[in-house]
Amino acid sequence: MTFWVLAVLIPLFTAVVLFWPMLRGKSSTLGLGIALLLLLPAATLLVYQGVGSPRSLQPQVAAADIPPDADMTTLVAELQARMEAEPDDVAGWMLLGRSYRSLQQFDASLAAFKRANELAPNDPGIMVEVAEAMIFAAGPGNMNPEVPFILEAALRLEPQLQKALWLSGMVAMQGGDDLEAIRQWEGLIPLLEPGSAVVGSVQQQINAARSRLGLPTEQQPTAGWAGIELVVQAPENLPNLNPESALFIIARDPSAPNPPLGAVRLSPAFPARVRVTDANSMMPQRPISGADQVQLEARLSISGNPQAGEGDLQSEAIIVSSGTDALQELILKLP
Repeated sequence: MTFWVLAVLIPLFTAVVLFWPMLRGKSSTLGLGIALLLLLPAATLLVYQGVGSPRSLQPQVAAADIPPDADMTTLVAELQARMEAEPDDVAGWMLLGRSYRSLQQFDASLAAFKRANELAPNDPGIMVEVAEAMIFAAGPGNMNPEVPFILEAALRLEPQLQKALWLSGMVAMQGGDDLEAIRQWEGLIPLLEPGSAVVGSVQQQINAARSRLGLPTEQQPTAGWAGIELVVQAPENLPNLNPESALFIIARDPSAPNPPLGAVRLSPAFPARVRVTDANSMMPQRPISGADQVQLEARLSISGNPQAGEGDLQSEAIIVSSGTDALQELILKLP
Protein backbone atom coordinates (compact mmCIF):
# COMPACT_ATOMS: atom_id res chain seq x y z
CA MET A 1 0.00 0.00 0.00
CA THR A 2 1.39 3.38 -0.92
CA PHE A 3 1.90 6.24 1.48
CA TRP A 4 -0.63 8.47 -0.27
CA VAL A 5 -3.45 6.13 0.74
CA LEU A 6 -2.32 6.47 4.35
CA ALA A 7 -1.97 10.22 3.98
CA VAL A 8 -5.62 10.47 2.95
CA LEU A 9 -7.25 7.94 5.28
CA ILE A 10 -5.40 8.82 8.49
CA PRO A 11 -6.24 12.56 8.52
CA LEU A 12 -9.77 11.76 7.35
CA PHE A 13 -10.24 9.48 10.38
CA THR A 14 -8.73 12.15 12.65
CA ALA A 15 -11.03 14.80 11.15
CA VAL A 16 -14.12 12.72 11.93
CA VAL A 17 -12.97 12.37 15.56
CA LEU A 18 -12.20 16.10 15.91
CA PHE A 19 -15.34 17.48 14.26
CA TRP A 20 -17.89 14.86 15.36
CA PRO A 21 -19.57 17.31 17.82
CA MET A 22 -20.23 19.65 14.88
CA LEU A 23 -21.43 16.87 12.59
CA ARG A 24 -23.92 15.63 15.18
CA GLY A 25 -24.97 19.12 16.25
CA LYS A 26 -27.52 21.61 15.00
CA SER A 27 -27.91 22.55 11.37
CA SER A 28 -26.04 25.80 12.02
CA THR A 29 -22.85 23.86 12.73
CA LEU A 30 -23.41 20.94 10.35
CA GLY A 31 -22.21 22.82 7.27
CA LEU A 32 -19.07 24.03 9.02
CA GLY A 33 -18.39 20.52 10.32
CA ILE A 34 -18.64 19.01 6.83
CA ALA A 35 -16.37 21.70 5.39
CA LEU A 36 -13.73 21.14 8.05
CA LEU A 37 -14.05 17.37 7.60
CA LEU A 38 -13.15 17.76 3.93
CA LEU A 39 -10.56 20.47 4.34
CA LEU A 40 -8.38 18.85 7.03
CA PRO A 41 -7.24 15.84 4.95
CA ALA A 42 -6.67 18.05 1.91
CA ALA A 43 -4.66 20.56 3.93
CA THR A 44 -2.60 17.74 5.45
CA LEU A 45 -1.66 16.48 2.02
CA LEU A 46 -0.75 19.97 0.76
CA VAL A 47 1.45 20.66 3.77
CA TYR A 48 3.14 17.29 3.50
CA GLN A 49 3.86 17.83 -0.18
CA GLY A 50 5.50 21.12 0.72
CA VAL A 51 7.68 19.94 3.60
CA GLY A 52 7.83 16.16 3.36
CA SER A 53 9.92 13.81 1.25
CA PRO A 54 7.74 13.03 -1.79
CA ARG A 55 10.59 12.00 -4.07
CA SER A 56 10.42 8.38 -3.01
CA LEU A 57 6.62 8.15 -3.34
CA GLN A 58 4.50 6.88 -6.18
CA PRO A 59 1.31 8.95 -6.22
CA GLN A 60 -0.51 6.59 -8.59
CA VAL A 61 -2.81 4.50 -6.40
CA ALA A 62 -4.79 1.57 -7.77
CA ALA A 63 -7.92 0.40 -5.99
CA ALA A 64 -6.44 -3.09 -5.94
CA ASP A 65 -3.64 -1.77 -3.68
CA ILE A 66 -6.09 -1.35 -0.79
CA PRO A 67 -6.93 -4.59 1.02
CA PRO A 68 -10.70 -4.99 1.49
CA ASP A 69 -10.23 -5.51 5.23
CA ALA A 70 -7.85 -2.59 5.77
CA ASP A 71 -8.39 -0.74 9.05
CA MET A 72 -6.73 2.15 10.86
CA THR A 73 -4.45 -0.13 12.85
CA THR A 74 -3.14 -1.68 9.63
CA LEU A 75 -2.70 1.70 7.97
CA VAL A 76 -0.78 3.13 10.90
CA ALA A 77 1.41 0.03 11.11
CA GLU A 78 2.35 0.49 7.46
CA LEU A 79 3.12 4.14 8.08
CA GLN A 80 5.31 3.08 11.01
CA ALA A 81 7.19 0.71 8.69
CA ARG A 82 7.67 3.49 6.17
CA MET A 83 9.07 5.82 8.82
CA GLU A 84 11.56 3.16 9.91
CA ALA A 85 12.78 3.11 6.31
CA GLU A 86 12.90 6.94 6.16
CA PRO A 87 13.82 7.91 9.74
CA ASP A 88 14.75 11.53 8.97
CA ASP A 89 11.32 12.63 7.73
CA VAL A 90 10.06 15.13 10.33
CA ALA A 91 6.61 15.63 8.78
CA GLY A 92 6.14 11.89 8.53
CA TRP A 93 6.90 11.38 12.23
CA MET A 94 4.43 14.14 13.11
CA LEU A 95 1.72 12.46 11.04
CA LEU A 96 2.53 9.14 12.70
CA GLY A 97 2.34 10.70 16.18
CA ARG A 98 -1.09 12.19 15.47
CA SER A 99 -2.26 8.91 13.98
CA TYR A 100 -1.26 6.91 17.06
CA ARG A 101 -2.92 9.56 19.22
CA SER A 102 -6.20 9.10 17.29
CA LEU A 103 -5.95 5.37 18.08
CA GLN A 104 -5.28 6.21 21.77
CA GLN A 105 -1.90 4.46 21.57
CA PHE A 106 -0.30 7.22 23.59
CA ASP A 107 3.10 5.64 24.27
CA ALA A 108 3.62 5.07 20.54
CA SER A 109 2.39 8.59 19.81
CA LEU A 110 4.91 10.02 22.28
CA ALA A 111 7.76 8.02 20.72
CA ALA A 112 6.91 9.38 17.25
CA PHE A 113 6.72 12.99 18.44
CA LYS A 114 10.00 12.58 20.32
CA ARG A 115 11.67 11.39 17.13
CA ALA A 116 10.37 14.46 15.31
CA ASN A 117 11.70 16.62 18.15
CA GLU A 118 15.13 15.00 17.84
CA LEU A 119 15.21 15.95 14.16
CA ALA A 120 13.90 19.50 14.77
CA PRO A 121 14.77 20.32 18.40
CA ASN A 122 13.98 24.05 18.25
CA ASP A 123 10.50 23.81 16.73
CA PRO A 124 8.03 25.03 19.40
CA GLY A 125 5.08 23.40 17.65
CA ILE A 126 6.73 19.99 17.88
CA MET A 127 7.74 20.63 21.49
CA VAL A 128 4.10 21.25 22.41
CA GLU A 129 3.03 18.01 20.72
CA VAL A 130 5.66 16.17 22.80
CA ALA A 131 4.35 17.79 25.99
CA GLU A 132 0.73 16.90 25.19
CA ALA A 133 1.74 13.33 24.32
CA MET A 134 3.49 13.06 27.69
CA ILE A 135 0.27 14.14 29.42
CA PHE A 136 -1.75 11.52 27.56
CA ALA A 137 0.85 8.78 28.09
CA ALA A 138 1.07 9.49 31.85
CA GLY A 139 -2.65 8.86 32.26
CA PRO A 140 -5.28 10.51 34.48
CA GLY A 141 -4.00 11.96 37.74
CA ASN A 142 -0.35 11.67 36.70
CA MET A 143 2.01 14.32 35.38
CA ASN A 144 5.40 13.85 33.76
CA PRO A 145 7.66 16.40 35.52
CA GLU A 146 9.23 17.33 32.17
CA VAL A 147 5.97 18.73 30.79
CA PRO A 148 6.05 22.21 32.42
CA PHE A 149 9.66 22.76 31.35
CA ILE A 150 8.94 21.75 27.75
CA LEU A 151 5.96 24.10 27.57
CA GLU A 152 7.97 26.92 29.13
CA ALA A 153 10.73 26.41 26.54
CA ALA A 154 8.19 26.40 23.70
CA LEU A 155 6.66 29.67 24.93
CA ARG A 156 10.10 31.27 25.14
CA LEU A 157 10.51 30.50 21.44
CA GLU A 158 6.95 31.49 20.52
CA PRO A 159 5.20 33.43 23.33
CA GLN A 160 1.84 33.46 21.54
CA LEU A 161 1.66 29.74 20.77
CA GLN A 162 -1.98 29.06 21.59
CA LYS A 163 -1.77 25.35 22.35
CA ALA A 164 1.22 25.92 24.66
CA LEU A 165 -0.70 28.59 26.60
CA TRP A 166 -3.73 26.34 26.92
CA LEU A 167 -1.73 23.32 28.11
CA SER A 168 0.35 25.45 30.49
CA GLY A 169 -2.85 26.61 32.13
CA MET A 170 -4.14 23.05 32.41
CA VAL A 171 -0.87 21.82 33.93
CA ALA A 172 -0.91 24.67 36.44
CA MET A 173 -4.54 23.99 37.37
CA GLN A 174 -3.89 20.27 37.86
CA GLY A 175 -0.95 21.20 40.08
CA GLY A 176 -3.21 23.36 42.25
CA ASP A 177 -1.85 26.71 40.99
CA ASP A 178 -5.02 28.44 39.83
CA LEU A 179 -3.35 31.85 39.71
CA GLU A 180 -0.82 30.63 37.16
CA ALA A 181 -3.57 28.89 35.21
CA ILE A 182 -5.53 32.15 35.03
CA ARG A 183 -2.40 34.03 33.88
CA GLN A 184 -1.80 31.59 31.02
CA TRP A 185 -5.42 31.50 29.88
CA GLU A 186 -5.86 35.26 30.06
CA GLY A 187 -2.86 35.51 27.75
CA LEU A 188 -4.60 33.11 25.38
CA ILE A 189 -7.97 34.93 25.14
CA PRO A 190 -6.74 37.88 22.97
CA LEU A 191 -5.26 35.43 20.44
CA LEU A 192 -8.61 33.72 19.79
CA GLU A 193 -11.45 34.78 17.53
CA PRO A 194 -13.69 37.16 19.52
CA GLY A 195 -17.04 35.64 20.41
CA SER A 196 -16.06 32.14 19.32
CA ALA A 197 -17.04 28.98 21.18
CA VAL A 198 -13.38 28.41 22.08
CA VAL A 199 -13.23 31.81 23.77
CA GLY A 200 -16.32 30.89 25.76
CA SER A 201 -14.78 27.60 26.90
CA VAL A 202 -11.51 29.23 27.95
CA GLN A 203 -13.39 31.97 29.80
CA GLN A 204 -15.38 29.31 31.63
CA GLN A 205 -12.14 27.72 32.80
CA ILE A 206 -10.88 31.13 33.97
CA ASN A 207 -14.14 31.75 35.83
CA ALA A 208 -13.96 28.33 37.49
CA ALA A 209 -10.38 29.00 38.62
CA ARG A 210 -11.31 32.44 39.94
CA SER A 211 -14.25 30.94 41.82
CA ARG A 212 -11.96 28.38 43.48
CA LEU A 213 -9.78 31.27 44.65
CA GLY A 214 -12.76 33.24 45.93
CA LEU A 215 -12.31 35.89 43.22
CA PRO A 216 -15.14 37.49 41.24
CA THR A 217 -15.61 36.26 37.69
CA GLU A 218 -15.00 38.80 34.98
CA GLN A 219 -17.63 37.36 32.66
CA GLN A 220 -20.51 34.99 33.19
CA PRO A 221 -20.15 31.66 31.42
CA THR A 222 -21.99 31.48 28.14
CA ALA A 223 -25.38 29.79 28.12
CA GLY A 224 -25.38 26.22 26.92
CA TRP A 225 -25.28 22.75 28.39
CA ALA A 226 -26.77 22.64 31.87
CA GLY A 227 -24.36 19.94 33.03
CA ILE A 228 -24.88 16.93 35.29
CA GLU A 229 -25.67 17.39 38.97
CA LEU A 230 -24.39 14.76 41.36
CA VAL A 231 -23.84 14.08 45.03
CA VAL A 232 -20.90 12.17 46.51
CA GLN A 233 -21.48 10.14 49.68
CA ALA A 234 -18.72 8.97 52.04
CA PRO A 235 -18.76 5.85 54.27
CA GLU A 236 -19.65 6.31 57.95
CA ASN A 237 -16.22 5.17 59.13
CA LEU A 238 -14.37 7.71 57.01
CA PRO A 239 -10.70 7.91 58.11
CA ASN A 240 -9.20 11.12 59.44
CA LEU A 241 -8.32 13.44 56.58
CA ASN A 242 -5.35 15.76 56.14
CA PRO A 243 -5.89 19.46 55.46
CA GLU A 244 -4.50 18.75 51.98
CA SER A 245 -7.04 16.00 51.23
CA ALA A 246 -9.18 16.62 48.15
CA LEU A 247 -12.15 15.09 46.37
CA PHE A 248 -11.85 14.61 42.61
CA ILE A 249 -14.79 14.06 40.24
CA ILE A 250 -13.67 12.70 36.87
CA ALA A 251 -15.78 12.70 33.70
CA ARG A 252 -14.94 10.42 30.77
CA ASP A 253 -16.32 9.44 27.40
CA PRO A 254 -17.10 5.69 27.81
CA SER A 255 -16.13 5.05 24.18
CA ALA A 256 -12.79 6.86 24.60
CA PRO A 257 -12.06 7.05 28.35
CA ASN A 258 -8.51 8.39 28.13
CA PRO A 259 -7.73 11.18 28.43
CA PRO A 260 -10.69 12.25 30.62
CA LEU A 261 -13.15 14.80 29.30
CA GLY A 262 -12.88 16.83 32.49
CA ALA A 263 -12.38 16.91 36.23
CA VAL A 264 -13.54 18.82 39.32
CA ARG A 265 -11.53 19.29 42.54
CA LEU A 266 -13.51 19.85 45.76
CA SER A 267 -12.92 20.13 49.47
CA PRO A 268 -13.87 16.82 51.16
CA ALA A 269 -17.08 17.88 52.93
CA PHE A 270 -19.80 15.22 52.72
CA PRO A 271 -22.26 14.81 51.26
CA ALA A 272 -20.59 16.77 48.47
CA ARG A 273 -22.92 18.18 45.84
CA VAL A 274 -21.62 19.58 42.57
CA ARG A 275 -22.73 20.24 39.00
CA VAL A 276 -20.26 19.11 36.33
CA THR A 277 -20.38 21.47 33.31
CA ASP A 278 -18.29 22.31 30.27
CA ALA A 279 -16.36 24.72 32.48
CA ASN A 280 -14.71 21.60 33.88
CA SER A 281 -13.62 20.30 30.46
CA MET A 282 -9.95 19.47 30.01
CA MET A 283 -9.86 20.88 26.46
CA PRO A 284 -12.27 23.40 24.90
CA GLN A 285 -12.13 21.41 21.65
CA ARG A 286 -13.41 18.33 23.54
CA PRO A 287 -16.20 19.52 25.85
CA ILE A 288 -17.95 17.14 28.21
CA SER A 289 -21.24 17.94 26.49
CA GLY A 290 -19.85 16.58 23.22
CA ALA A 291 -20.28 12.99 24.46
CA ASP A 292 -23.65 11.26 24.19
CA GLN A 293 -22.92 9.44 27.45
CA VAL A 294 -20.66 10.47 30.32
CA GLN A 295 -18.86 8.16 32.73
CA LEU A 296 -18.54 9.68 36.20
CA GLU A 297 -16.41 8.53 39.12
CA ALA A 298 -15.17 10.04 42.37
CA ARG A 299 -11.87 9.63 44.21
CA LEU A 300 -11.00 10.97 47.65
CA SER A 301 -7.26 11.67 47.65
CA ILE A 302 -5.91 11.50 51.19
CA SER A 303 -2.77 13.37 50.17
CA GLY A 304 -4.57 15.83 47.90
CA ASN A 305 -2.43 14.69 44.98
CA PRO A 306 -4.25 14.20 41.65
CA GLN A 307 -2.24 11.00 41.29
CA ALA A 308 -3.88 8.00 42.94
CA GLY A 309 -2.17 7.03 46.20
CA GLU A 310 -2.35 4.52 49.02
CA GLY A 311 -5.44 4.85 51.19
CA ASP A 312 -7.50 6.78 48.63
CA LEU A 313 -11.23 6.07 48.52
CA GLN A 314 -12.74 5.35 45.11
CA SER A 315 -16.34 5.12 43.92
CA GLU A 316 -17.69 2.79 41.29
CA ALA A 317 -18.10 4.49 37.92
CA ILE A 318 -21.56 5.25 36.58
CA ILE A 319 -22.52 5.99 32.98
CA VAL A 320 -25.34 8.46 32.32
CA SER A 321 -26.75 10.35 29.37
CA SER A 322 -25.21 13.78 28.95
CA GLY A 323 -28.75 15.14 28.63
CA THR A 324 -29.98 13.83 31.98
CA ASP A 325 -31.42 16.26 34.50
CA ALA A 326 -31.69 13.68 37.31
CA LEU A 327 -29.46 13.94 40.36
CA GLN A 328 -26.73 11.28 40.21
CA GLU A 329 -25.06 9.63 43.21
CA LEU A 330 -21.50 8.38 43.70
CA ILE A 331 -20.58 6.42 46.83
CA LEU A 332 -16.98 6.27 48.02
CA LYS A 333 -15.72 2.91 49.26
CA LEU A 334 -12.95 2.17 51.72
CA PRO A 335 -9.85 0.59 50.15
